[in-house]
Amino acid sequence: MGLHNLAVIVHTAKELTPAEVAELSSGTLSIVQKSPAGAVSLQAVLNAFLAEVGPLQTPVPIKSSTVAPELGLGLSGRTVLVVDDEVRNLSSMAAALEANGVRILVAESGQAGLDELRAQPEVVAVLMDVMMPGMDGMQATRRIRDEPAWQMLPVIAVTARAMPGDREASLAANFSDYLSKPVDMPTLLKMLSRWLTRS
Repeated sequence: MGLHNLAVIVHTAKELTPAEVAELSSGTLSIVQKSPAGAVSLQAVLNAFLAEVGPLQTPVPIKSSTVAPELGLGLSGRTVLVVDDEVRNLSSMAAALEANGVRILVAESGQAGLDELRAQPEVVAVLMDVMMPGMDGMQATRRIRDEPAWQMLPVIAVTARAMPGDREASLAANFSDYLSKPVDMPTLLKMLSRWLTRS
């Protein structure tokens, strides 16, 4: 088939066991874990490979999002905290925001989100997953609103449970706004722009 020299890069969100890594490594160029920083790692692997196999005038750019930057007007240079226990959700939202110049901080639990907020006072908005083990998004948001300095901080609920009444329940729990998964990136950017313009 002529594919014996084909370069294969494994790009996965699965946490591989040492045995799986060993098995995959024998037939692949590289293994890159999906994460908020995964696009950068993937770009580095591809550029290194292409530089070896032939002349490359400019590095191959990897677009982390197809979302037009103008939709995220006013977001460049701002810091947003994404709280979600699913790596894939973190990765997709971070990629869209970073493409619009946003600095991303991530936390994988409600408590970690609170800790990150205390350590990073430059955060201007929070994207908060509702369903998380331990301290969930609603509990974490109530804790945020207990702090006078955070009472006006935009906290947007992000949930996979798109049920009737979810939006109203989220707003009643002191979220600023509501998004359902899978997140529509243009809607996310417009929503953040709107809230940050208000604040």
